[in-house]
Amino acid sequence: MMESMKTSPTGAETKTWITAVLLGWLSLTIGLYAATAAGRLLKLAGANVIVVQLSKGGIISSISLAAVYYIQTRLLGRAWSDIVGDRLRKGIVHLLIGAGLAVGLAGFGFIIACWQGWIGIAQWHLSPELLGSIAVNIMFAFLYEALPEETVLRGFAYGTLRLKLPALAAFPLQLAMFVLVPVAVACLQRLSGMGMATQMNAEYVILLLCFGTALQLLRIATGSFWAPIGFHLAYLEISRFAVLQREQRLFTYHETMPGTGELFILFFMTVVVAALILACMLTVRRIRAKKR
Repeated sequence: MMESMKTSPTGAETKTWITAVLLGWLSLTIGLYAATAAGRLLKLAGANVIVVQLSKGGIISSISLAAVYYIQTRLLGRAWSDIVGDRLRKGIVHLLIGAGLAVGLAGFGFIIACWQGWIGIAQWHLSPELLGSIAVNIMFAFLYEALPEETVLRGFAYGTLRLKLPALAAFPLQLAMFVLVPVAVACLQRLSGMGMATQMNAEYVILLLCFGTALQLLRIATGSFWAPIGFHLAYLEISRFAVLQREQRLFTYHETMPGTGELFILFFMTVVVAALILACMLTVRRIRAKKR
């Protein structure tokens, strides 16, 4: 099926794959909007925070995954394993590789920052309660962010775009779709009187572009959508429980150079350096392949 779509670009097939990509993007957008709306209603009803989080995750994952499954298997006639793979054990290994990359780079960033005197760790807060909070947050992040985004965008959308387009065209189109999801949801929230949950600005868009680049490069380098899921989850947990210094955190640190945590460790070391490493790996791989 994939070969036939590549070699016989009829008008009907072109319309089909474009429609499929747009519907996949729309399912993620609608799922995210529905999840935020439901979360707002549950909060107003006084629901427990964990119930709110897991409900939001269940809603967006159910809507987006069900829609993409139908589009992938019925509209395009392709196998679901083309997106998620067919070996769970190998997927878990790739997930751990992706998570390890993020944790390793963030840890190295903290080491550099401490060595240079940019930050100083004052106190550790490791406890069973903190570990429990991290576990719950991983479940929420998996359902609400990592699983639907990686399945729809890095898995389905990029794979479908590559049926017809070269990587140099499919890559930026997938990035544009990634950025447009929160933009569209913010517009829907404003139009429906909910107020924007996320403030859209230049810094946020730059973060999305760099983050999306790192995730897609990891997807290409490993050939598995589980690796970017692992990276995605690790990045979120590092952000929420280490860098941003919220009420529940792994340790308390003080900055002598403002912005070290968010800009140097979280953005540059974890995201940008990961993207550079992966880009170099793929470049070397391509050069070696041409020499054979």
